[in-house]
This record gives sequence, structure tokens and C-alpha cells, in this order.
Amino acid sequence: MQIFLDIYYFFYDFFTSSYWQGIYFWLQIFAALISIVLVVGIVILTRKLNTVRVKFKEVKTLIEGAPQYENSVLHDFTDEWKAINKKFESGQQSDWKLAVMEADNLLDSIFQQMRIYGEDMGERLKSLSKEQLSNIDDVWKAHKLRNELAHSFSSEVREKEVKAALDAYEQAMKYLGVL
Repeated sequence: MQIFLDIYYFFYDFFTSSYWQGIYFWLQIFAALISIVLVVGIVILTRKLNTVRVKFKEVKTLIEGAPQYENSVLHDFTDEWKAINKKFESGQQSDWKLAVMEADNLLDSIFQQMRIYGEDMGERLKSLSKEQLSNIDDVWKAHKLRNELAHSFSSEVREKEVKAALDAYEQAMKYLGVL
């Protein structure tokens, strides 16, 4: 029993001594620093986890294919497409540019209605495969032309380029069953 009392008094004397008070102060500072590091680590890991979730959705979309949608969600876009074609048939450079941009916007809105993953048209195209959109490469070319036209005021466009872009958009919409 005496040994237990000796151990008790040893720890009691140690923790009530001025030596322990100095150590206790530094332990508090050390614990505070460790807490700050852990909180920063949690914030960083939370952000990384959100990035992983986004990538997981992309992979899931690629593996499972485009999300299924009801045909009733999409309507017939023939009238919108005729308006775009009228702009092309006008023969005016400015109307050609507008036709390409409107066709791109129309296909993007269709993708959004289909709930195809992505923040913008480019990301939505990246999330699609050839099985989901047979002429994806042509649509990419058309989208790149649209970006060139949208970001360059002085760029001249050839009728052949515009026709190819509009044909790509039309084929994609027919493949998706909205024309």
C-alpha cells in the first residue's frame, strides 16, 4: 500500500510544482498549434473531397452513359432550327456568325434539358462519348468555330465552314431525336 501512496505523492508533487506549470504552458501552446493544423487540414480535405465528387460524377456519367430522359422533356425544335437556317440562307457574314452561335446555344440548351453533366457546353461535350452522340467530333469542331466567332470581332468566316458547323449541329439534334 505504501508504494501506491509514494506513486500518488510523486505525481501530486510533480503536477503542483512550478516546473509543471512551465511545461503545462508549452503543452497548451503545442495543443493550440496542433488544433490549428488539424482545422486547416480538414478544410483542405473537404475541398479535395468536393473535387473528387465532381470527378466521380464525370466518371459515373462516362461509365453509365448519358442520363436517361423522358422524350416528353424535350420538344420538337424544328421551328428554332428553321430560324437558324434562314439566317444562314441570307448570305450575310453577320447572319452566318449568328446562326452558328444560335445553333450552339440551342444544342447546349438541349443538353441541359437532358441533364448532361457540365458547367458549360465544352464540359458537356467532354462528358459525352461517341456512343451517346455519334458525331461528337464534328460538334466539337463546330463548337470551336463558335468560340472563335464569339471571341474575335474581325474574323471572316467561310460559307463552307458555317455549313459544316450547322450540318454537325443538325445531325446531332436529329440523333438526339429533337428534329
